Amino acid sequence: VINKNYRIEQDSVAIFGHSFGGLFAAYILFKQPELFKGYIISSPPVIWNDKILLKLEAEYFSNHKELNNIVFLSIGSLENWNDNEFINNLNELSQNIQSHNYKGLTLVTRIFEGETHTSVAPTAFSNGLRTLFKP
Repeated sequence: VINKNYRIEQDSVAIFGHSFGGLFAAYILFKQPELFKGYIISSPPVIWNDKILLKLEAEYFSNHKELNNIVFLSIGSLENWNDNEFINNLNELSQNIQSHNYKGLTLVTRIFEGETHTSVAPTAFSNGLRTLFKP
């Protein structure tokens, strides 16, 4: 609908999601990555639904070796529930993606010092935009 009413550069189409919005953005990345060129995924609950994101990524890799996207994956350092389980799960997702060495993928993973689950969202958004849309 937007493409019909506005002139859009396809290489500039991106999505931002935080928390369960980040889970949704990651879901799209592994189900229909062509919908967006850039993904800013902030603090997704990787643990949700028995670590479904890890399974979706593994399933995607079993059928695809390319991922022509820019992905900015981030979390706050103070999101340390259950002995850093939230952070460790995000790192596991990032490491799995990196280990698959997708052709065409740019992945940037950041842990923002001093940020909580709530305070990290604007930091992730602004840093993600700068990563996706470098001048």
